Amino acid sequence: MDDYIDPGAAKVLADAAGIPDAKDWWQMTPAEARQTMADAGALMREPVQVAHVRDLVIPAEHGELSARLYRPHDRPAPFVVFVHGGGWEVGSVEIYDPLVRRLAVESGCAVLAFDYRLAPEHPFPAALEDCCTAISWAYDNLAELGGDDGFFAVAGDSSGGNLAAGAAQRLRDNGFAAIDHQLLIYPVVTRDFVSPSYEAYGEGFALTTRTMQFFWDLYVGDETPRYADLLAAPLEGLPPATIVTVSLDPLRSEGEEYAERLAAAGVPATLVRVYGLLHGGWLQDSTSERAYQFGHDLAGILRRAAARPDAG
Repeated sequence: MDDYIDPGAAKVLADAAGIPDAKDWWQMTPAEARQTMADAGALMREPVQVAHVRDLVIPAEHGELSARLYRPHDRPAPFVVFVHGGGWEVGSVEIYDPLVRRLAVESGCAVLAFDYRLAPEHPFPAALEDCCTAISWAYDNLAELGGDDGFFAVAGDSSGGNLAAGAAQRLRDNGFAAIDHQLLIYPVVTRDFVSPSYEAYGEGFALTTRTMQFFWDLYVGDETPRYADLLAAPLEGLPPATIVTVSLDPLRSEGEEYAERLAAAGVPATLVRVYGLLHGGWLQDSTSERAYQFGHDLAGILRRAAARPDAG
């Protein structure tokens, strides 16, 4: 089963192999990498209609964070702060807009997405600080943003999953106990490049070992600080979490280890492994029915967690 490749994922790999001079992420300048990420929008389906979408700004110590609020209806709704992925270097609210629209509509949650400072211009802890700022601000302004007080969650994919989880750890350590759930989608967890999934999928499956080494270097340099390496801090007392991994991903082992470590620390943790997809498969939802279903599954996780916020 681990070797199954979804037809859409197989086409993505075949198309990439058909471009012999294509650069890997570690070979690109930040500008080239950000444009490549923006071009990945061609693999996403057309945006769905959302009842209310509003651009806003979040005040921060260094200025402002651009943000976008998605409300599925006029009534107060469960609330999610979403952190986009992109190796701490690329990604934006605009690029993730089609995915977050679906997430709001299909989960029934109001979702706040925001742009945080990116490496290498702004290395650790800039992005983490922005995430903590956005989460705290959203909770302080929950009623104005259309959230109810019954469910407040954080979510993120890849490096965004790392930031969402790292922010949950840091906020816990600062006495902030408002987060009811973490949805971590194939998260970056630890700076370990010799795990079983790195050995199996670190070459030839879109995200390479060298690229992840490059992203870590951009973000934290030679260090692996607490809140960047999610295994460096105690895990007790964190919010319940759902960790979603995909089978053809060098990050699969560390995501699944994080779920195991959370559970061992007494944190309600649910692990979901999805077969046949590559790292970043959520951003490829136009390539196959399974990739499209992946987004629906994520929304379902939030919907069920919001219905039973104390169940973990």
